[in-house]
Amino acid sequence: MTSDITPNRSVARWLSSTSLSRQLDPGAGNRFTAFISYKHVSSTGFATQLERALKGYAKPLLARPRRIFRDEKHIAPGIDLPRLIEEALESSEFLSLLASPESARSPWVQDELDLWCRVLKRQERLIVILLDGDIEVDSESKQIDWSGTDALPPFMKEHLATVPLYLDLRKLASLEDVGLNDPDFKRAINGIVARFEGTDPNEMLGEEIRQYRRNLRLRNGAVAALATLTVLSGIFWFLADSAKKEAERSLANNYWASGISAEEKDDPVTAAHFYARATQKYSGEMAIKTGRLKL
Repeated sequence: MTSDITPNRSVARWLSSTSLSRQLDPGAGNRFTAFISYKHVSSTGFATQLERALKGYAKPLLARPRRIFRDEKHIAPGIDLPRLIEEALESSEFLSLLASPESARSPWVQDELDLWCRVLKRQERLIVILLDGDIEVDSESKQIDWSGTDALPPFMKEHLATVPLYLDLRKLASLEDVGLNDPDFKRAINGIVARFEGTDPNEMLGEEIRQYRRNLRLRNGAVAALATLTVLSGIFWFLADSAKKEAERSLANNYWASGISAEEKDDPVTAAHFYARATQKYSGEMAIKTGRLKL
């Protein structure tokens, strides 16, 4: 989470919180799969697309989506934002950092990274997505070359003895509506979710394909079932309507017969009454035979 407003609480104040005395096991009782840390103004669009993709990737159709924390969805008037961020970080299994020079300079991002790495000591569960700037890696030592890195805060040097899971998506950062139809974005999401699930990216890709096919069968089955129900509903309505019309026809015939009987008894008023009732009940086929009335 990042903002253009300087935080009104520091990590030092966070450390005085009673909840921080609890060192949570990253694998136990977490509410969120991942926390997205980013610079609001420059990375909100990408963060939104990332959240959407991570929630649903390789997910069974009827299963609950993964819970991904992105602060803008939780901000409300009067909320204690630093406290909200702290609790969300504590209850997240992974932190996904949208790295750039702007985010590296953001006090909010710095506080989140400091809490994640220094206090919670979960740096091995940090996932870095590079959107702008540079992260240089020494080809021999396989460690970050901080002299050529401007997309991470310098203090992270003491926490990153090895290079974390790191994805270079700079060419996608400016796209307004990046999604899983983009092969590079899908490859990145596949790798991140594989990390979430503790599996190999190739296995994760195979699982995504299998889930897609299962979900497609379920959707097609649901559409077919809905179409069948629609047809059956139409048949039941037709049968009910036919039964109703048959009952009306029978009653109309009785009224008509009563009218004829009254007419034969030289009672035109009663006959007209029955003829009118017959016509009201079944006007489609029953017309008043006024020629039979002896008025």
